[in-house]
Amino acid sequence: MPILVAALAISALTLAWWTSSSPAPRWDALPVKQSSSVVDVALPLVAPFFWFYPTTREVATDWEAMTAKGDPLRVAEHLYRRLYDYARTGDPELGDDARAGVDTLLKWPNVLREGGQIVRWNYDFDYEDLKSGWWSGMDGFATPLALYAASEVLEDVTLRTLALAALRQAIKSPTAGGSIWRDASGCWLSEFSWPNMSVNDEYFVLNGHLYGMQALYLLASATQDPELVEAYQCAVAGTRAKADAFNAIPDWSLYMLNEASVSPPHYVIFESVQLSSLAALTGEKLFTEMQLVRQRDLALQYPVHAMDDGKLLFSHVGAPHPYLLDTYPVSLECKLPNGELWRTESNFPHRQGEEFLKRAFIVATPPAPPSSCKAISDNGVQATLFEMPPLPERRDQHATLTPTVSVAFDAVAIDDRTVTVAPLFSAAADPAHYTSTRANIALETEIPISTTSLFGIEVSPSRDIAIGITVEDDHGTRATRYYPGLRAGETSLVLLSKVGFPKYESLTDRLSKLTIHVWTDPENLPDQGPFEMELGNVVTFGNTLALYRYLVDSGSVVPQGQ
Repeated sequence: MPILVAALAISALTLAWWTSSSPAPRWDALPVKQSSSVVDVALPLVAPFFWFYPTTREVATDWEAMTAKGDPLRVAEHLYRRLYDYARTGDPELGDDARAGVDTLLKWPNVLREGGQIVRWNYDFDYEDLKSGWWSGMDGFATPLALYAASEVLEDVTLRTLALAALRQAIKSPTAGGSIWRDASGCWLSEFSWPNMSVNDEYFVLNGHLYGMQALYLLASATQDPELVEAYQCAVAGTRAKADAFNAIPDWSLYMLNEASVSPPHYVIFESVQLSSLAALTGEKLFTEMQLVRQRDLALQYPVHAMDDGKLLFSHVGAPHPYLLDTYPVSLECKLPNGELWRTESNFPHRQGEEFLKRAFIVATPPAPPSSCKAISDNGVQATLFEMPPLPERRDQHATLTPTVSVAFDAVAIDDRTVTVAPLFSAAADPAHYTSTRANIALETEIPISTTSLFGIEVSPSRDIAIGITVEDDHGTRATRYYPGLRAGETSLVLLSKVGFPKYESLTDRLSKLTIHVWTDPENLPDQGPFEMELGNVVTFGNTLALYRYLVDSGSVVPQGQ
């Protein structure tokens, strides 16, 4: 078994090139506890770095394939996991694979060099509007963490030198090719940076900031370098300054601040894992407080239900995007009256080939009614999402509303609840104008909504269609959102959550209109001939158990998207 260097002598030395004649700023953060290793750390304290690589059954990594993907973060994560396991098992195959991972980083095709030394690994692919060559504070700190770990486990001091050079680059401002923004309130680690960006371009993505900050803490702890310690404490201050902004919307949280966007459930789960790990690692009360907010939100939107027949139900369908099933395996662990723990099998909602109800819901019968249940996500590292007593079943949580239907643009006729869409109806006038590229189907009725309820409309199109949704409340405020396409011949429940609409906090608790936009341009609808859509009623659901019972009885499915 390789011997971890328990206390690298050079780790205890202050690095000359980081020594400053002026005192470091003082931030409201706890001192960084000294450690002798970035690898000799308990698994829960580094869980976020292992979240996406939950198994090491396959020893040999296809590092060439990872290079071809152009994503240095995945290489850094995987290499750190390899080194972590190698340090504990001494498996020579893991050691050889780790060395190949180091070689992959040393030969990375898209890098920034300073004096011939690699100081930054760039992403070698375009991402949305960002062209190849952009960089991130996630791997900006995770890659030095992996290389520093390699210097310990493989006992190669040159890798430590490389790691520290990369850290020196990462703690610079993005305007100087680094990853940390600074102002009077603290520091923010940028997940997306590119040449010529300014702070006004910064997205302020929470999970990326937390990820880089945790790697920074581990390195500051191991080196005890004053400038690294100050950068971490500055990042804690920046987190504290923006924490309330991420929780400014009711009963959920934001993914990023610029522009504000609602966090999908799997990111709320990942943030909870990050915050739990950071709290245990650093002792900062702030991280515990932020984690508790996310646990509360998950319990509100995805509670455990006790059904009248003794079964328990947990739903993967819910706010903010009911069509987007959480991607992580989840199980329930419940306390029974005799004090024993009972646990369900893990449910894999992303698994294809199984019927929707089995993927979307956990339904299981415990030996006796439990006093409380934990929802546990186990992605190789186990994380408790929340703990709560199961909610008793209520039969009054589902209502059917009969709307008044009207049509516009390429929707040209209504026969009872059948709408005819004719894509060529107005195309001749101006193919680029919205009246020629969509059909509007408006359903008017009073729809009560809340941040914890769901609502929707059943739609059966005779052709695959792409749609969007606009809602209007009783004060005339509107909100529009994307929705996955609907399949021909399938009765889809177009299921919606108030939380899923942009700036949903501006909506009241009562809608007056729901409009389906069918995109009829040739790109979205290659067959430009007329077709029909059958409309059902508008349905409201007080909770996810009411939704489950409705889906069982009706045979409808919730469209699935990415």
